Amino acid sequence: MLKEILIIEDNETTSFLHMRLLEKMNVTDKTTWKSNGQIALNYLSDQKKNNKGYPDIIFLDIKMPVMDGFEFMKEFNTVETKASNRPAIVVVSTSELDSDYNRAKKLGANLYINKYLDADKTARALQVLNQ
Repeated sequence: MLKEILIIEDNETTSFLHMRLLEKMNVTDKTTWKSNGQIALNYLSDQKKNNKGYPDIIFLDIKMPVMDGFEFMKEFNTVETKASNRPAIVVVSTSELDSDYNRAKKLGANLYINKYLDADKTARALQVLNQ
């Protein structure tokens, strides 16, 4: 059982559906939702400052207002440089562009999957933690 999964997604309905799926799959003690990259960075900063640790895995949308997924990964890379401290990052996007996939991988995404999460995609994402 995972300690925490963080969902960074601007669409409230999509977030709700992803959170319900994770709840039904019973894979985590806690699921947290943040609506854009900046809010998520603030949350992660508070977690680190208060010695609460990072979530085990982040499901990250790319296209969001305020701070998109690419900007989030770039900023998080400057904040957290120790690989051992980093949560796994799984990009969940509607984009099928090779350029988005390559950019996400270059910025440190562990996996890139197409929206929307289902049980099979979630299981594949969780396998990233066991590698």
